[in-house]
Amino acid sequence: MLLHDSSDVLLESAKMLHYGGWTKICDSLFVVFALVFLWTRLVVFPGRVLHTTLVLSLEFFEPFCGYYFFNALLLVLQALHIFWAYLILRMIYKFMFMGKVERDERSDEESEVDDEEEEDEPDEEGDECSWEQRKGAINSKLASLANNCVLNNLTNQRNINSRLPKAR
Repeated sequence: MLLHDSSDVLLESAKMLHYGGWTKICDSLFVVFALVFLWTRLVVFPGRVLHTTLVLSLEFFEPFCGYYFFNALLLVLQALHIFWAYLILRMIYKFMFMGKVERDERSDEESEVDDEEEEDEPDEEGDECSWEQRKGAINSKLASLANNCVLNNLTNQRNINSRLPKAR
């Protein structure tokens, strides 16, 4: 948990700063995230965890079915770490040599369609208009979320009240 969560905190903080428009701090924090990610998942994880489970455990126990299954899962996790590290290094390369990363490298097809739709919208007043559009979209999503929460709470309250015996 410590190996994986240490870099996740930095990534989530960088995302918040990106959404808030603090790009310089976001970029710096992303570089720190990348360094921590690369160190913990490509050096510490294989050097400590994988070595312990694959090699050192054989000094104390005979291999059994769980040994192979557990280590196979850990090796799959390490393969994912290598793939994610490749994506992160590619983003850093684009940032350093091309100036700016267009979008998240890990984005799926659905996100790309949303990004393209946003780019197609004309910006008559520049960044001011874009900010107002984003602010309006966020406010409408928050209002929708609040309404859903209120409706869910009301529905749950009605269900609780219907189960309680009525006072006489």
